Amino acid sequence: MNILITGTSSGIGEALALHFSDNSEHCVVWIDRISRNAWWELLTADLSDTDSIQSVFPMNRVYDLVILNAWVWYFWGLEEVSIQENRTMISVNLLAHITLLSLLSTHGNLTKNAMVIAIGSQAGKHLYSWWAAYQATKWWLRWFIGSIRKEWKEKSIFLLHPNIVDTNFFRHTKTGTLPPHLPKTQKNDIIQCVDDIILWKIKQWEIDC
Repeated sequence: MNILITGTSSGIGEALALHFSDNSEHCVVWIDRISRNAWWELLTADLSDTDSIQSVFPMNRVYDLVILNAWVWYFWGLEEVSIQENRTMISVNLLAHITLLSLLSTHGNLTKNAMVIAIGSQAGKHLYSWWAAYQATKWWLRWFIGSIRKEWKEKSIFLLHPNIVDTNFFRHTKTGTLPPHLPKTQKNDIIQCVDDIILWKIKQWEIDC
């Protein structure tokens, strides 16, 4: 199985890449900075820049599974998040995924029955305070993935909605720590969910995990 995973420099993406590097024939990881795990085939791009994505796009490989995980989060009040930070969230959390799937489809880089799994968030389903722009990107991602699912009838499209996951992205919060009042999801729970999707143990396209 050839696998492409975005956002593998840390957190959920890194955990998935480590998992699949031991359980697949070929694992390509797409990151926005150099990773220390040298046994992966690395594609380094600025995922907030579509030209950067296109410049390193792997045109010579066909993928069985694509996991869209790259995201960034600025967990502050609306007035405290800069315009550039909002643009970065929109670019990485949404436009990078649109660009990548468009390129993969246009250049024939997906197998006929390929799987696409997008890592969304409970923020794409429920309203919270202090993360307005981030939440907007997750709502947009939800509708984008749902629409692609209707267009790509032969492919299997899934969207995961984890709760808060303990990753280093919380350095962008006002406190630098996990919001204590919100439910949590462990990285291993997400890995198990992805494995269950691949084994067809899960049928629904939207999954809370």
